[in-house]
Amino acid sequence: MSRIAKLPLALPSSVKVSVKVSSVDVSGAKGSITVPLPIGIKVVVEDCVLRLEKVRSLQNPAMLGTLWALLRNAVHGVSVGWRKGVELVGVGYQAKVETNKVIMTVGRSHPVVVQIPEGLGVFVNGAQLFVEGACKAKVGMLCAKLRSSRLPEPYRLTGVRYIGEVIRKKAGKSGKK
Repeated sequence: MSRIAKLPLALPSSVKVSVKVSSVDVSGAKGSITVPLPIGIKVVVEDCVLRLEKVRSLQNPAMLGTLWALLRNAVHGVSVGWRKGVELVGVGYQAKVETNKVIMTVGRSHPVVVQIPEGLGVFVNGAQLFVEGACKAKVGMLCAKLRSSRLPEPYRLTGVRYIGEVIRKKAGKSGKK
């Protein structure tokens, strides 16, 4: 059995977990998430603690650790939430949020429009965009989609990048000697 999956997962008092035959529903103040349950794994909830047990031999024992991590991310997401940000670096680069879409001006001939999925919130603070939500995967996917609108350029260091991402600057062409 996976070493990480042997650890009990503490549940905050505001989080409710319901185990079904093929899925685990986790709900809390920030929303609800459904995690699919692989065959051969049993989820036990007792006294604000969640445990994983093997019912029979697994085809893929790595699924225990993966499921434990998915459940931990779901519990954290519905209780605290996930937040990730991107920053716009470049002259004239800007963004604004309208109803359910982000409109960015990032040096193209047209503004880039990205739809905001259900359950996520986006807000702008100067040249930074922050994405918040209960599902870690959805937050990461929206940030990746925003970043792909104008990838960081290694010569002038402009573009859309994750907050805290380090881009190594490349040397340009050297002149005549």
